[in-house]
Amino acid sequence: MEVEKEAVAATGNQAFIECAKRMRDNQDKLAVAIRLECFGLIKQGSEGDCTGDRPGMFDVANRMKYDAWLKLKGMSKEEAQQKAIALINQYLP
Repeated sequence: MEVEKEAVAATGNQAFIECAKRMRDNQDKLAVAIRLECFGLIKQGSEGDCTGDRPGMFDVANRMKYDAWLKLKGMSKEEAQQKAIALINQYLP
């Protein structure tokens, strides 16, 4: 489960696109909890509510990403983009 570059670019929100790229390029610098929160916000901001089946229990990383995205269900794309920008700017200035 990854963030699709095309879906992020399709938003047309330049600040969001730049923050998503900064996150992708520097994610190893962040704690896992912050990385997951950023992932969920970027997915929600680019694709909307979570879709697909939850990964199996042996696919721990993708299951955690799925859960981070799922808990944002109902949040608008615009709100998720704003929150992602604020969070990424806070941790990756």
